[in-house]
Amino acid sequence: MVKSEDAAVSKDSDEKSLQKRLKRRPYIRSKMREYREKEKLELAYLRAHAQALDAELRHFTKQHQSTRPKNQPSVLSPLSWQHVKDALHGARKAVEADRDSLTNQVEDAQEVVREMTTWVAMHRRIPARPNAATLTWQDLTLLANPTSRQLGKLWIAQQMYFNATNTFKQYGFPAVESTTSAPFLQADCILNDDIWTYCSKNQFMMDARLPFQLLLATFKQHLCHTLLLARNDAEVTLRESEGPTSLHQTVTVDNEAINLLCGCFADEGRAMVVVTQIQQDEMWVHDLPQRHRIMLYVATD
Repeated sequence: MVKSEDAAVSKDSDEKSLQKRLKRRPYIRSKMREYREKEKLELAYLRAHAQALDAELRHFTKQHQSTRPKNQPSVLSPLSWQHVKDALHGARKAVEADRDSLTNQVEDAQEVVREMTTWVAMHRRIPARPNAATLTWQDLTLLANPTSRQLGKLWIAQQMYFNATNTFKQYGFPAVESTTSAPFLQADCILNDDIWTYCSKNQFMMDARLPFQLLLATFKQHLCHTLLLARNDAEVTLRESEGPTSLHQTVTVDNEAINLLCGCFADEGRAMVVVTQIQQDEMWVHDLPQRHRIMLYVATD
C-alpha cells in the first residue's frame, strides 16, 4: 500500500516536472526557429559560393583554352550546376541525419533521467536484511529500458557493497581488518507480523589456493547452482551479465520465482559477493510466489 504522503510527494513532483516542461517549450521553439533561420542562411551562402566557384572555373577554363595549342585536348571540363546541386543536397541530408541522431540521443537521455529519478526515489535505502514491512524493499524494481536497467542493477549492487561493513558489524561479525578468524555458524528464525525471517551467519576457513577471480566467476556465472536453487545441473539461469553484475532467473520445483541480482567486487586482499532478490522486473512479469532474499559473502587473504 502506498502511503498518502508518498502519493502527495509524487503528485507534487509530477506537477513541478510538468511546469518545467511548459516553461521550456517557448525556449525550445525559439531555438528551433533560430536553427531554421541559420540553416537557410547557410544554404543561401553555399549556393552563392557555388555560383562564384562556377564562374571562377569558367574563367580559368576559358583562359586555359585560349593558351593551349589547338591540337591539344582539353583536360578541364566545366562543373555543371547539377553536380553542385547534388553535392549540396547530399551535404544537407547528412546534416539533417546528424541532427535527427542527436535529437534522439537527447530524448533517450532525458527519458533515462526521468526514469532514474523516479527509481532512486523508490530506493532511498537498501535495508540490512529482508523486511516485508519496508516498502522500498518490496518495491525493488528493474526497468525495461536497457540504460536505466543497467544503472539500476549497478546502483543496487554498489549500495549493498558499500554498506556491507556496517551490515557485518550489525550481525556480530569481526571487522574485516581483524585477525579474529574463529569459525562459527549461527542461524536465527525471527517472527514479525506473521512473517518468518531466517538469518544464517557463517565464518569459516577456506583453501588459500583458491583464486579470488575464480570464486567471483563461480558466483557470477552459476549463482543458482551455488545456492542450490537450480532445478538441475544442466539448467542455465544466467540471463544478463554486464560489468560487476549478473542476473539469474529460474522457477524452482516448488514453483517459486527466483530473480537474483548478483554483484561481484574485488579489492586488494578481499573479494565480495552481494546478492538480492528483485521483487519487480519489467522484463519478467509474473504472479508466482517469491521470497525476500539477501546474501553477503566476503573472502579475505
